[in-house]
Amino acid sequence: MKIKMTHNQAREIVMAINAIMGSGEKLPGKFNYAVTKNSRLIKSELDGSNAARESFLGECDKEAGEVRKNKGLGAEEKQAQLEALNEKYKGDFDKWLKFLEEEVEIELHKIKVTDLPDTLTTAQVGMLFPLLEE
Repeated sequence: MKIKMTHNQAREIVMAINAIMGSGEKLPGKFNYAVTKNSRLIKSELDGSNAARESFLGECDKEAGEVRKNKGLGAEEKQAQLEALNEKYKGDFDKWLKFLEEEVEIELHKIKVTDLPDTLTTAQVGMLFPLLEE
């Protein structure tokens, strides 16, 4: 089933799935299959999202990494330089934030509510809500 969501919502769903799968808890077979399949489907869409982030913020990330690694700078100097980078790349950040709010249509595997493990928290179920069917 195709579902419309923003790039940001897709990223949040992947993070929720990764947290659930990384909990070390044994998951029921049907649920495990569904979240694994959806994780792969969404991640393939996010490959384009990651490329877009690199095009918008790659230089900023590189410069910020250099500032953070610079052991010759004190904490206040680092903070000032990072704030200067934020200002320098403000237009790129704005483009990235706009991109995150763009809708995409992703083919996803619906998860039946009856297949949800009882151990999921309310927050986890909330993050998976776009994938659920009654």
